[in-house]
Amino acid sequence: MKAKVIEGCISCGICVNICPEVFKFNDEGVSQVYKQPDSSNEDKARSAAESCPVSVIETEVSVTRRPSTFTLRATLKRDSIRRADGRYTRRITARTTTVL
Repeated sequence: MKAKVIEGCISCGICVNICPEVFKFNDEGVSQVYKQPDSSNEDKARSAAESCPVSVIETEVSVTRRPSTFTLRATLKRDSIRRADGRYTRRITARTTTVL
């Protein structure tokens, strides 16, 4: 998870009180992120962002996952082709798509 304080902080101190491991006041008196949240304080940082009265704390969650299952979708196309001798033959073409 990443946290960011955008412009518009009113210095209420709610985020600093809820999660002092991540938020602190800078020299101008507005809140800033001085350490990105880790797994131990991620819930508190998210709670601080949700509690911000002016909604200037943005959080971004990145998800890394390996696909454990997938679906293979096959589309068959059947059509007839006229050969040089005048007879028809069937042609089947397949197209596969992997859906994660």
